[in-house]
Amino acid sequence: GLGFSQPAVQCEELKELELDWLDSRADWEDVKPDYIATVEACRDRLVASGIDLTTFSSATSAADVDAIRRALGYEQWNLWGVSYGTRLAQTVMRDFPAGVRSVILDSAYPTSADLFENYPRSLNQAFTIFFNTCKNDPECNANYPNLEDRFYAVVEDLNENPVEIEIDNFWTGESHSALFWGDNLVGMLFQALYTPSQFIQMPDIIDDLESLEMEDAILMEELSLVNGEFFSSAIYRTIQCREEYPFSSVEDANVAIQTNVRLIEYFDDYDFQLELCDVWQAGEASSIENDPVSSDIPTLILAGGFDPVTPPVWGESLQRSLSNSYFVNVPELAHGIFSHDGCTQSVGLAFVDNPSAEPDSSCTADIPAPVFDAPD
Repeated sequence: GLGFSQPAVQCEELKELELDWLDSRADWEDVKPDYIATVEACRDRLVASGIDLTTFSSATSAADVDAIRRALGYEQWNLWGVSYGTRLAQTVMRDFPAGVRSVILDSAYPTSADLFENYPRSLNQAFTIFFNTCKNDPECNANYPNLEDRFYAVVEDLNENPVEIEIDNFWTGESHSALFWGDNLVGMLFQALYTPSQFIQMPDIIDDLESLEMEDAILMEELSLVNGEFFSSAIYRTIQCREEYPFSSVEDANVAIQTNVRLIEYFDDYDFQLELCDVWQAGEASSIENDPVSSDIPTLILAGGFDPVTPPVWGESLQRSLSNSYFVNVPELAHGIFSHDGCTQSVGLAFVDNPSAEPDSSCTADIPAPVFDAPD
């Protein structure tokens, strides 16, 4: 249902609603009914067009992956999954092991992980690593002293007094009036922590926002708007409502939110998300989708220390259930590390050349720590 797939499983109604809200000062509690109604309208339209949402799952996608292998005539092939792609790869390993020669799980998302309980802790940990890295770097600390406290002060100020901005969608050519809130800054840092080339800019952006210099923040918001064009909330909700929420505890998630009380207002209302799942009616997966995958297929697990969503501890936990696996953690990198560094690429390619032997990952010790941008 993604990309150029037919049928396209997209919620254009929700995109339009979110664009309308860009410059809204309405309280979230007041607009929740509109959001629920829009999600329901999208679902009704998709179902009326003949789309059965209960058929979209990791298991059916894994069957598609194996069907492609057979159609291409390969006896076996090598899988490389990133983020959710690692969960899909694990499903292929479980359901179609004979067709898999080796697997690279880059920024691993275990099938047994509770995403919604772990997300607040992972985000808090990544934020702490980010702020401590700047604090422990003499140049960054001199340029941006007390960055963590200043960040939360800016978040609070912007949530009380959002700034009116104009943002362009480079993909559609449209321009939109918007309000920049403190929660926008939290989301911006979260997204930036996926990629070192972006998070090294964040201390300077935080510094600029103290005096309401918005230029770089606007550019980041514009990049986020473009990225949204390639995201299907319909498929995302289908997978999460089938395979995550049925096995998640609202109570545990709410406890996890307490790991950083300054971010409590940022995290999702899990009861509300469950309400949306009731509206969406995508079915509930078998409990096997929440069980760890056990396999002896040669597997390389890659992790980055700054990763805000699939932390290294998840990769470590996967190694325990994958008996023929190797784990490489690079503290200086973030999310999707295979494609972000020549060293990690060489490690991955060496593994694919010879999956029966542990690849030499010694070059990762020479990957430099991130160098934050100096003030403008």
